[in-house]
Amino acid sequence: MKARIKNHILFILLFLLINISVGFADEAADVWSRLYNRAKTYEQRYEIMLNIAELEDRDLAPFLSTALYGLILTWRNPVNSSQLTLHNQLMELIVKQLGSLRVRESADHLFTVVKDAEDPFLKRDTLIALGKVGGTAYADEIAMLLRNLNFKPGKAAQAEEVVAYGCIAALERFKEPIGYEPVFFASIGWYTDRIKSKAVRALDVILADPSEVLGNIIKNNSIFQVKLQALNQEDRSNAPAEKKIEVATMALNQGLINVGRDITDRQLLQNLRIKAIEMLTILKFDSIRAISLMEDMLFEDYDINGKLSAIQALGFCPKTEAAEALRKFLETLNDRQQDGLPEKDNRIVISTIRALGNTKNKLAYPELVQVKFAGYGSSVVREAEEAIKKLNK
Repeated sequence: MKARIKNHILFILLFLLINISVGFADEAADVWSRLYNRAKTYEQRYEIMLNIAELEDRDLAPFLSTALYGLILTWRNPVNSSQLTLHNQLMELIVKQLGSLRVRESADHLFTVVKDAEDPFLKRDTLIALGKVGGTAYADEIAMLLRNLNFKPGKAAQAEEVVAYGCIAALERFKEPIGYEPVFFASIGWYTDRIKSKAVRALDVILADPSEVLGNIIKNNSIFQVKLQALNQEDRSNAPAEKKIEVATMALNQGLINVGRDITDRQLLQNLRIKAIEMLTILKFDSIRAISLMEDMLFEDYDINGKLSAIQALGFCPKTEAAEALRKFLETLNDRQQDGLPEKDNRIVISTIRALGNTKNKLAYPELVQVKFAGYGSSVVREAEEAIKKLNK
């Protein structure tokens, strides 16, 4: 009976404080603190903490940090699962409030909760709060946590997804380079679309120019699909054009030096080469290295679509070296035609002629004239005549 009377009095006090807290925030905050410390049950503390949260009073930050620390120390005290649930719910309420108030000095306590919490929702909400308070000192640890989650789903995949969401949210807030790579792999990982979409949105926030990170992935990751996804992300990023050209050139090289073990791998490498060339063309590249790689594609036995892309890209490149690469290739085509070993696909010849015309470089003139005497059909000769007209403009 006495306990019920005490509870009744307590909740009358709560009711009165709710009504005075708007006008007397500082005094109310002090009273709430004392009420919380004197409360005997989780239910009472939770009700009091709800009202403390409504105050949104930055002056309560030390009290909130102390309250969280007290719950950390008594984490093993609950005698049953019901009490543990209430304990965790109270912690969750406090960590959310610490995050909302941006209480940076609570970062150590928040990270302790991240490490020790078994409840995935408590861990997620604490990670989000850690991001809000700017706990960047723990960026390495959170990046490692997400990296481990990225590998493959365990027996508790749904719980792992919940925690991964919190990691992504924290790393997005930190904006530290260390967070970019694990968030990228989360964006292409085993998670549901909700988590992957969250990761994609976070990438632009974490790093404006991720070229170094993505370039390393393209160079060092052995999975061709990952190389292609990294290149696509570089293309979507806000990196400057010159950095994108560097990464696309690196990707083109990877597409040339690697050999696919099966049809899937070969298709991925083809896609990687074509994507890299598309980027270089759009970015109006003038890289000698890229020109050299595309020239290699002309003379080696690569897929027809990749070869056509390289020819067209060289035609739009302003460098003399690009025009010279096309000229040498047309010279080879002309020689083969005259020797009775014509190119199997006429599109290669026509594309090369058109590309030379697009260069508007006079060094193309002799080989374009030679087309007329190499034994091509009339349609190819007409293309050469049109290209010559472009050179004379």
